[in-house]
Amino acid sequence: MIVPYREAFSFTSVNGHADTLPPHSREAEQAVLGSMLRDNTVIPAVVRILESSQFYVDAHQRLFRTIVALWQAGKAVDLITLADAVHEQGMISDIGGYAYLGELWDAAPTAANAEHYARIVRDKLKGVWQGSLREQTP
Repeated sequence: MIVPYREAFSFTSVNGHADTLPPHSREAEQAVLGSMLRDNTVIPAVVRILESSQFYVDAHQRLFRTIVALWQAGKAVDLITLADAVHEQGMISDIGGYAYLGELWDAAPTAANAEHYARIVRDKLKGVWQGSLREQTP
């Protein structure tokens, strides 16, 4: 099981404050989700690359889990079905509202690069783990 890296490590900036964000790409996360909405045929490939815990943004983790659950249930995954599912789960305001779902759609003008976007998200996490291991090595 992969532990969300926000919980696994504490991050401090050069000045000693814990407010520095770990490496992540909000844009790549949005593009992955938007790609999955645009073309459901990319979902299996993305699921082989990513788990929900590898997203930095909590709303993206929730949306990823919901998209995958819809897909696994054999349902179509698009803006309408996703909006309905997150509304039914009572988390529409938690994910940024209906307008944010439209932003995800716009973040991926094509689904052709979904696997590339997924690797960016995954590799940002991998970089965090590798950096942590280097810091722990005496």
